[in-house]
Amino acid sequence: MATSATQQSYDVHRQGVIAANLPVAAAVLSGATVFYALAELILNRSGFQPAVVPYALFLAIPWFAVWLAKGPLAESAEAVALVADVAYTAMLAGLLLQPTTTLSGAALFIALKIVATALFFPWRARTQYFSAGTALVVYWSAVALTGRSIDPGVGLHQLFGPLIAAVFSVAGARSAEQRRRDLFQHGLELAASAAELQRLLTSVLDSEMRLRRQQAEQQIIFDSVPAMIWYKDRDNRIVRANQAAAAAAGLTPEAMEGRSVNELYPDEAAKYHRDDLEVIESGEAKRGIVETLQTTGGEKRWVQTDKLPYRDEDGNVVGVIVFAVDITERRSAEQALELSTRQLAHEAEVTTALAHVGQALISALDTPVILERLCKLTMDTLQCDLSSVLRLPGEGERPELVSGAGFAAEEWEALRVMRLARNPLTELVRQLEISDTVRVDVNVLPDSVAKLLAREHGVTLTLSAALRRGGETFGILTAGYRDKEKSFTVQQERILLGLAQLASLALENARLVEALERADGIKSEFVATMSHELRTPLNVITGYGTLLLEGEFGRLTEEQAAILERMAKSAAELLELINATLDLSRLEGGRVAVDVQAVDLTQLLDQIESETAPCAQPGVQLDWRVARDLPRLHTDPLKLKVVLKNIITNAYKFTAHGNVTVQARVLGRGVEIAVADTGIGIAPDVLPVIFEAFRQADGSTTRQFGGVGLGLYIVQRLLDLLQGSVSVDSVVGRGSTFRVWVPRTIQQRSAA
Repeated sequence: MATSATQQSYDVHRQGVIAANLPVAAAVLSGATVFYALAELILNRSGFQPAVVPYALFLAIPWFAVWLAKGPLAESAEAVALVADVAYTAMLAGLLLQPTTTLSGAALFIALKIVATALFFPWRARTQYFSAGTALVVYWSAVALTGRSIDPGVGLHQLFGPLIAAVFSVAGARSAEQRRRDLFQHGLELAASAAELQRLLTSVLDSEMRLRRQQAEQQIIFDSVPAMIWYKDRDNRIVRANQAAAAAAGLTPEAMEGRSVNELYPDEAAKYHRDDLEVIESGEAKRGIVETLQTTGGEKRWVQTDKLPYRDEDGNVVGVIVFAVDITERRSAEQALELSTRQLAHEAEVTTALAHVGQALISALDTPVILERLCKLTMDTLQCDLSSVLRLPGEGERPELVSGAGFAAEEWEALRVMRLARNPLTELVRQLEISDTVRVDVNVLPDSVAKLLAREHGVTLTLSAALRRGGETFGILTAGYRDKEKSFTVQQERILLGLAQLASLALENARLVEALERADGIKSEFVATMSHELRTPLNVITGYGTLLLEGEFGRLTEEQAAILERMAKSAAELLELINATLDLSRLEGGRVAVDVQAVDLTQLLDQIESETAPCAQPGVQLDWRVARDLPRLHTDPLKLKVVLKNIITNAYKFTAHGNVTVQARVLGRGVEIAVADTGIGIAPDVLPVIFEAFRQADGSTTRQFGGVGLGLYIVQRLLDLLQGSVSVDSVVGRGSTFRVWVPRTIQQRSAA
């Protein structure tokens, strides 16, 4: 259901984009039409009158399509654009009916129209197939019906120029469709992540609003609670009192502020003040003091009094807070108020701290920046001495410190390059799977490398929380103290847990953004490579080939023959690239079926030998060691031939001297064909990716050996269809050996 909904959403998005692009296309076509109309009016005034109607239609068709796509047929913008495209193509082909229209000009306009549709309209690839095919059929039909003579000098351009444009537009439309779909999907994922972040921020803001409401409620409670509460300074003067305390003294709370307790309670004031001074000097509360209090009516009541230090903003004790309640009636209420006050203060600090951290982390999309901010924010928020982030690697790798704060430059450099063992962290990771945070007292650790390392850097206590992606722990956020007297509070544990959760979300968001950037980089490299590899051979073919084949230079000399050889080579390269691109398109589209036939492998290898031998460079010795008694295979001969030719021509391409050896032998329930060369070899770090699309040892557009990195990818995909396999061994500077294995018999199935 999710996939169907995404597809529907993407289809609606595409219809909207096409509808938005139609006015742009109409404006461009209108500008071009008006330009040509004015040119004909100026240069050929006598012939302009018959062309008025065609020009009017050229102007009307695109704008009529715009009206339909924006109005009654808004949900069918793609169909409207396609109908308008076909109509416009027919009009262009109809220009051939005018004697003033040259065949070359019509061919140029048709080719430009075919390419322009792929640029302006982000429609489906099959729609571009139909548009390009219709344009070719209409154009060639118009050429045949008008009986135009074809100039031998430019006949190749007139007849096949639109065909080449169609091939490029179809290939580009196929690739662009896939990229648009991928980017749209990534956009949906980013939107989901953004929604989750917004939800978290909304939750934080809601908590802050709840805190404000609770503070207001606290003031109401303070004034309405029946317990008597005083705030007193060092001089035994009342700073603040609630309604119950004021009522006991027969005054209002405002009237009590600033008055001395000696004045209000002269008999008990000295005793009260002794307890007050003890609390002020020690900074510790005295609770459960049982004493009497005389009310305004002269009645003495037993109360239980709690006295707390009254501190200023800097934490200095400036007085006492006195709670006096009736022993029998109000003791439980006083305890609830005290507990509520503490909880409100804790919630306020946690909420404020996490809101600040969330803003700082969410504003960054780069992983190193997030990690650096995370460590600094951890130190600032927890008021600790140091902080670090440890990355937990995959199987077989070592943990790595990726960010830290609170270390001297030389300390951090030494820690960063240190090769940490995975085993000591296993217990910590296990504890983090059980608890939200783990506290480690270095002094009670058993003797180990970790303890020695911590003491070397003065660390006495650490607090750690896990960084998670889904259910997987990929890192550990740690805060620490260097002071033996300091300890982490429950409030700090909650803040560190919140920091780890926010950091996990921010790091995952950054990972998605970086993945999008990498995908976009691969796409850009592909476009640049294809442009470079296709334009150069095409320029050679169209520039030199036409002149030589038409005899413009007279009889061919040796120099001219050399030029023809270069042309042939360039044409072959271009054909190879186009075929590879088309093969990739078919494979990715699941449109390749397996045609199982009985195959004489010896005969097939003989054919490949004769077809690939011209590809070998001078000085390279070819050694074919093919047994004559190889078994017959039941496989797809064409696909097997493509696989072997790709690998053998690659060996020729990358071998400047030495030899290329092809061997075939029975192996298990199939046959193995090994192709070994003494060429440049493949670097170990490149071997894992050579069978991926658009991947080569050298990814720049100035590669020495050419190609776009599709050959081995197609080999891998075709062998998957043939139920076979391919492997490679290589040493840089000594050569490579590719081994292809195919079964004797495969079960026929489609490529889907």
